[in-house]
Amino acid sequence: MIKEKHVIIELKRAADGRLYTDGEKFPRDTDVDVLRVQVDVDEDGCQEPEDRRVSRIYPVFRQAGKIYDEWSDYVCHHGCAVCSATSVLAAWVNGLGDIMPQNVINTIEPEVLTQSEWDKNYGKSPQERMPVSMHGIGCMLEYYGIQWEHISKVRGASATAKIRNHLCKGLPVIVETSRIRYKWGIPVSINDRKYAGSYHTMVILAIEKDMQTVWVTDSAHRLWAGESQRLKRVKLADLMNYMFNCHAPDDKSPYFKGRLSTGGFILVSNKERMYD
Repeated sequence: MIKEKHVIIELKRAADGRLYTDGEKFPRDTDVDVLRVQVDVDEDGCQEPEDRRVSRIYPVFRQAGKIYDEWSDYVCHHGCAVCSATSVLAAWVNGLGDIMPQNVINTIEPEVLTQSEWDKNYGKSPQERMPVSMHGIGCMLEYYGIQWEHISKVRGASATAKIRNHLCKGLPVIVETSRIRYKWGIPVSINDRKYAGSYHTMVILAIEKDMQTVWVTDSAHRLWAGESQRLKRVKLADLMNYMFNCHAPDDKSPYFKGRLSTGGFILVSNKERMYD
């Protein structure tokens, strides 16, 4: 039986229009197979009709849940990216609310990323099959009319400001972390593993009023997080210490093929491009 739970994130609107959530209402017991995170926007103070957004429900999956049919072993070892992509697609596309990662693998990936690329990746031995890349995630979002922007550089105030500003609009950010912890862009621990055993994809859903603390989905189990597993409350600065630049942002590979072609973060939006 699948262990599920439904929680609500309420985004309140500050006087300056920024959307934030209340840290005191963080749902701590989220060690389940599927956590359905409903993000509601408090519409008080909206000035324009286009500012009004319906509730979105993001299903957050446990990679090791053994609920993915013949793909359970793959999802357990390499499924963070498809789990994150599934979360966003389910929340943003009408008719996909009940979609599971195995549905994305079996149906959406070959349709969007091409059957030949799918065959090339999944025709390998189970140990050699790679996760979908950041570009591959973006292609699936675009297929369903969702705007996306891959920001390749994560260092500096500009990258932090882009993430904060995006979250303050009530919009999610897909991030890529590694096991390496950085300080001022310099590796200080090459095997820290706080947010990743190797590489790991997650989705930031909300930011608190302090503009420092974020709520991020996580398909993996982290001992340090206790009972807060599918949804974690962390400092944005700490999370960004484990993010890394994408050094080949023009690489169009739909599946992961090395560190140079991954990294950075994706801004998800229903608007046009936000940054040049």
